[in-house]
Amino acid sequence: MATGIKEIQMDLPARDKCRWLKELFDLKDAEMAHLLNISVETLRNWLKDPEDAQAVDSVRFHRLLSLSQLAKGIIRPQRIGHWLHAENKALGELVPANLLADPAGYRLVATLVEDMRTGIPD
Repeated sequence: MATGIKEIQMDLPARDKCRWLKELFDLKDAEMAHLLNISVETLRNWLKDPEDAQAVDSVRFHRLLSLSQLAKGIIRPQRIGHWLHAENKALGELVPANLLADPAGYRLVATLVEDMRTGIPD
């Protein structure tokens, strides 16, 4: 019986990683472009490239890939987009997605996910 919820996998795909990240984290084009520090037009070109040839040179792209793998087994794939866009008590009510464009903000979010993995309370 179909539930209408698309099954999202947390395993890194061999191809189309950019498209996969966008879907996994439930990002709009403008939001993802901001996180990657690229234009929406450039993002759309990246999304068309199944080999992710240009994206693989981006540190910010690799940060998002790393975050997806940190969250694997901790946050359900169907909920990670919601988690990323919701105020988080452990982050002082900040929204994780709003922190990811900055290296220090990324480290805060990644540390929170690591703490969740090890069971450290907030």
